[in-house]
Amino acid sequence: RVVVTNTLNGDTAIAYSNSASVSVQELSAPVFTTQPQSATYAIGTTVTPLSAVATSNAPISYSWSESNDGTTWVQISGATTNSYIPQTTSAGVKYYKLTATATGGSQTKTATSNAATITVYAATAITITARIISFLNFFLLLILTNLIISKVNWF
Repeated sequence: RVVVTNTLNGDTAIAYSNSASVSVQELSAPVFTTQPQSATYAIGTTVTPLSAVATSNAPISYSWSESNDGTTWVQISGATTNSYIPQTTSAGVKYYKLTATATGGSQTKTATSNAATITVYAATAITITARIISFLNFFLLLILTNLIISKVNWF
């Protein structure tokens, strides 16, 4: 409530404002309600984006990180939304996690998602080996031999 006092020529006037209330709420740390999911892809295939969702009582900013070993993490430049499309240009395993940061006033609180494992494998061509060809030749020879023997008349 505000009190305003004004004195003019020995007369004093006082005015009172209506009451107001202010509540202060502590910033809550982000909580992940969905986690990024692990997946396996062939080199060069279309990838389902990794995504996760965090909630807080303040605005949240996001940043993705990747790792080759699941221990040492590097922030991915420009990956600042709650979804990210990993690259499938080379075979191997990479790990990805999302950091959510809630900021309110001078307070900042963070939370990190579970790590998702993305495995990319090299597509292998199917080749016919000499053994398969030899087997087919042998099978064909059996059929022809059977046809010839069945045409022979025995006396």
